[in-house]
Amino acid sequence: MSIFVKALNLGGQGPSVAIKDSIDVAGVPTQAGSRALADAPPAAASAEVVDRLLAAGYRIAGKVTMHELAFGTTGINAWAGTPVNPRFPDLVPGGSSSGSAAAVADGLVDVAIGTDTGGSIRIPAACCGVFGLKPSFGRVSRRGVLPALTTLDCVGPFAADMDSLVACMQAIDPSFGELPDIDGISVGVVDVPALDVIRDAVSAAVAGSGLPAAPVKFDHFDAAYQAGLAVINAETWAACGQLVETGKVGPDVAQRLLNAARTTQADVDAANQVRAAFTAE
Repeated sequence: MSIFVKALNLGGQGPSVAIKDSIDVAGVPTQAGSRALADAPPAAASAEVVDRLLAAGYRIAGKVTMHELAFGTTGINAWAGTPVNPRFPDLVPGGSSSGSAAAVADGLVDVAIGTDTGGSIRIPAACCGVFGLKPSFGRVSRRGVLPALTTLDCVGPFAADMDSLVACMQAIDPSFGELPDIDGISVGVVDVPALDVIRDAVSAAVAGSGLPAAPVKFDHFDAAYQAGLAVINAETWAACGQLVETGKVGPDVAQRLLNAARTTQADVDAANQVRAAFTAE
């Protein structure tokens, strides 16, 4: 299945970049991997992040597939296509920015742009073996990105190497400077449930950095995870819930949306209290 939902050749002669299909590119429909948006009109203008890439000389190679409505972590999409994980073809590419990660891993583009609410850049980057960055919320413009209203979703880059990742960040966020000196920096390793093979890999990577490291425990960690799900559910239902009525949303995402509809305002208020406590911690 093709990674690209729309091949393009826009911009300069600089690095090539793929754009997740939840981000507007002028003249191209933004379908967010959903048959329910198959008849969406062409975007009247590009998202600000696309304009910044073009201004920096990047070449837009196309829009790429994704987990439907960015509401899933596998990248499996029966309608828009599930990209093959180039390095691990028997495994899922991860989601929701599946096409962005796979396009970079396959060498089809130099960099790609995705979005991350609860792991949608970090998970496919890990699954496909490339670099991915979720910037701080609000650091990179979300104008022209679905969903329009969110308190968690972030736009960020994928790349095959760290230099390309940094350069892309500098293009989409002019305030992103050179990497700081790491003298005196220590690494905190958060204590979380994980398979031994993953713990060992993380430990080896941290040890290989040569930086001092120590375990860190957050009292609000488990509560923050559940709170994050509550906020994601409420905001995704508010943005996409009406599409369920079309009967065109894939069954997995439709069921997730119907489950999300049960999130109450009291749930969200409690989640935001946890958010404040965890942020302070």
